Amino acid sequence: MTSLTPTPYTWLDDHEIPQRNFLCGPAYQMGQVSLTVGPGGLGKSTLCITEAVSMAGGFSLFGHQPMNLRVWYLSAEDDKEEMDRRIAAACAAHHAWRSKNLHVDCVDRQQIQIAGPDGLNDAVIEDLINAIKGKIDVVIVDPFICTHAVSENDNSKIDKVARAWKRIAREGECAVHLVHHQAKDTREGSDGARGASALRDAARYIRTLVPVYDAEVIERLDLRPGGKHVRIVETKSNFHRTEGSHVVTLGTRTLLNGPQANGPRMIGDHVGVIELYPKHDLVPVQPKSGRIRRTAVAVPVRPARTDPAAEDEVGIILDLAAELTWKTAVNDELWLGRVVAEALNLDPKLDQLWLVKTFEALVSQKLLEEFDLGPTGKRGARVKFYRPAGRSESESS
Repeated sequence: MTSLTPTPYTWLDDHEIPQRNFLCGPAYQMGQVSLTVGPGGLGKSTLCITEAVSMAGGFSLFGHQPMNLRVWYLSAEDDKEEMDRRIAAACAAHHAWRSKNLHVDCVDRQQIQIAGPDGLNDAVIEDLINAIKGKIDVVIVDPFICTHAVSENDNSKIDKVARAWKRIAREGECAVHLVHHQAKDTREGSDGARGASALRDAARYIRTLVPVYDAEVIERLDLRPGGKHVRIVETKSNFHRTEGSHVVTLGTRTLLNGPQANGPRMIGDHVGVIELYPKHDLVPVQPKSGRIRRTAVAVPVRPARTDPAAEDEVGIILDLAAELTWKTAVNDELWLGRVVAEALNLDPKLDQLWLVKTFEALVSQKLLEEFDLGPTGKRGARVKFYRPAGRSESESS
């Protein structure tokens, strides 16, 4: 039995104390375990995939500027083809570039199952540490439940699993981020992580995804009506000041992986992405009363687009114009720019000038043209539409 004796404390000046190593905001801290919690279908994986691409590529997300981190995404839910779709969509949605720092494996449960009915699987734990140390900075495991085969509600067993992940983070010299499901009976204000409390206790940081249904909130924040909006709420933050909440929208990005005829590839799969709102990150504000409240502040996400449309993007625009449904008027609900923005994952307000200029350029290049169906209404107004250039009048009627 090891004897324990009191150790005299060595006093240090501030500059002698090592700073905590946050790799990309409080959700990713070296040597620690953190959690993303939420119900199914609310974007947990989509968020973490986007962050993985962000950290590997070194581009800012939610105001955090990572330094080209080596990221390992372990997915036990999606296969390789689906991960390819989701990563491609995330890169396209946020104009990210391909980075060699991103590592992705779609694994069987047995490959990352660090605990079973008979206790911890030391061989798997050691394999993970050896694979990570010196090679990986951030490990994202999706989902946590696939890393063990013990009862979710057994506090002592889940405690061992959580401590094993902390050991992997510490000895592997990396940040470990676990994606976890939410309990069905979650009360407002709690993280709602499913199962035993030991996992929540072990995590140094927890964020919870909450749907935004309140019509007044949606209107106040100028969010897209009818969209699926999500608030990312910090529900536990041990080592970092509270940052508040971020509001995102679950959108889609259209991949150009459809069949190819003569010309650019056609529109293919629609893949879920997160859309950031430049004006609506919620951060703590300290008023004179001393009580902390939360308010919406302007946080720029990206500048408006100014680069020319790529060849495949032109193909998408012409495909949509061929539907003969979309109008030329910017303030019309059926303006071509709205559906093009959705297909290219642009912001129809932020990128409105780019859309208008692109359509004008295509008209001048005789790839796109305007047409109308003759006088309509009491005043004989002519409603103009777009169509690919060269279509006959009969095709447009």
